[in-house]
Amino acid sequence: MENFSFCNRITRINKFSNLVFLIFLLFFVYIPNILFCKQIYVPDDYQSIQSAIDNSNHGDTVIIRNGTYSGEGNFNINFNSKRITVQSESNYQNCIVDCQNSGRGFIFNSGEDNSSVLKGLTILDGRSNDAGGGIYCESSSPIINNCKIHSCSIGDDSVTSNNFGGAGISCINSSPQILNCVISDNVLYAYKDGGGGIYCYGSSSPLIYKCLIENNFASASFYDEGGGIFCDDNSSPQISSCTFINNKARTGGAISIYSSSPIIQNCIINNNQSVNSAAAILIRLSSPKIFNCTIVNNRSEDRSGGIQTLSNYSNVKPIIVNTILWGNFPDQLFITASVAYNLKVNPDIKNSLIQGGFSGVNNYKGTDIITSNPSFVDSANNDFSLDSNSPCIDAGTYENAPNVDIEGTYRPQGPSMDIGAYEYYKGDTNNGSNFNATGTWYYTTSNVQNNCPGETAQPETGELIITQNSNNTVVLTNNNRDFSGTVNATVYNVSDSDMFNDGSRIDNINFQLISETILSGTYSGSWTDGSLSCQWSGSISANKTSEGGSNNNNNDGDGSSSGGCFISTITKQ
Repeated sequence: MENFSFCNRITRINKFSNLVFLIFLLFFVYIPNILFCKQIYVPDDYQSIQSAIDNSNHGDTVIIRNGTYSGEGNFNINFNSKRITVQSESNYQNCIVDCQNSGRGFIFNSGEDNSSVLKGLTILDGRSNDAGGGIYCESSSPIINNCKIHSCSIGDDSVTSNNFGGAGISCINSSPQILNCVISDNVLYAYKDGGGGIYCYGSSSPLIYKCLIENNFASASFYDEGGGIFCDDNSSPQISSCTFINNKARTGGAISIYSSSPIIQNCIINNNQSVNSAAAILIRLSSPKIFNCTIVNNRSEDRSGGIQTLSNYSNVKPIIVNTILWGNFPDQLFITASVAYNLKVNPDIKNSLIQGGFSGVNNYKGTDIITSNPSFVDSANNDFSLDSNSPCIDAGTYENAPNVDIEGTYRPQGPSMDIGAYEYYKGDTNNGSNFNATGTWYYTTSNVQNNCPGETAQPETGELIITQNSNNTVVLTNNNRDFSGTVNATVYNVSDSDMFNDGSRIDNINFQLISETILSGTYSGSWTDGSLSCQWSGSISANKTSEGGSNNNNNDGDGSSSGGCFISTITKQ
């Protein structure tokens, strides 16, 4: 007990020191920044965008009035390491940066991070001779949100060599967040490398989320590839909930992957074209992960309208899960390896729908492969959501599947995941008793009671993220609010890593789904360590419609705020 009291005193001293430090930050760092941050308007305050940036300070916002901006100071615009936001006053349809083929649109090459934000602009007719006709990122990772990069280019027909690519956006050892953007009608004329839309090189691991990547072109010279995106030389982008349509290249009409490891999930890849290999996705010397994608109606003049793997110098292992390959010409999946070098492609293909099936490689033919028509709602009009008779419904696996589909519908809606980018929405049935509760819930606790030494019972607010895997058993990491499982669940065998380090602990949480958007429940728990013990209990209510706040403290009902996390298992009752 004396040791426990001593630890409490140390904890209180540490908390006091932390409080003093926070007060210092508040009064000497954050408040001055807030007080002196300003809004700068173009052209009201400065005639050009570059002049506005040059005269800004960290934390400022440069707001660009609706209109078209061109000429000096409105191309090759450089953030120069400023932690600022540059945005339109409305949206990209009404605010256009016209580079007039005189240079790039924006340049990030001074170590910018996610505190540098570009938002709501159209970048038109940007041009470069080597990389990033529209936006160039080198060793920088800004946020690019709700922008349109249109009709930008690299090189011209006379250029015979090039080291990089990315007519729309080029990421050289950079990891920007490219969110809700349109990347369209960009052209790579150069001889080497590729990426008509986006190019990722080296240590780049950008997040490319909810983007429309359309009508981009990597010219049909010998090396150019990746009409939509080219992942090159150890890059690892995450490409999520994007649509690729009408992109063209010599190889890899939509996406080309060379010696890289991207994650591609919840994507629609439709009606792309290649002159040689793989109209949809070309995989060379790479082991990408492709989850819940719909790859349809792509056409190659040579081989594999869908996915093609090539292995000339090393073994590769692409993972393809919960994915539809349908209507691609001349085939859906083409896998080759160099016999001369005794190399192998070892794919992991499971729970997917492949037209004509998968003939196999190295005596491997995939697992749970479906061959029947996927039954889209209206494929003639590019609606690839599933109708009620689709064999893809509940035919997927939980393994590595995203928690939501391309439109944000929670997965799964039934007893298992669906195959493809869309989850068939069943709606709330039987007063919610059959509705799956996966997704984000904002909770509050009440009726909190405990008898824990040195602790005071108090309510909490926070966020629950509920998912589920194939056997209804998952890992819960409390400090990230990653509660995984289904409603009516029990948490048990908890190992806690807060101030009670050596004791044994049990938590029980029971949720009941009241409606599609409301759940309620109770929680209780106990902790023992020799002669020390305590118990806690309380009520939980959560909803999906209003944020109750976010909290990184422990949700153990004892009011503890030591910042530790506990790991436990949730199983379906």
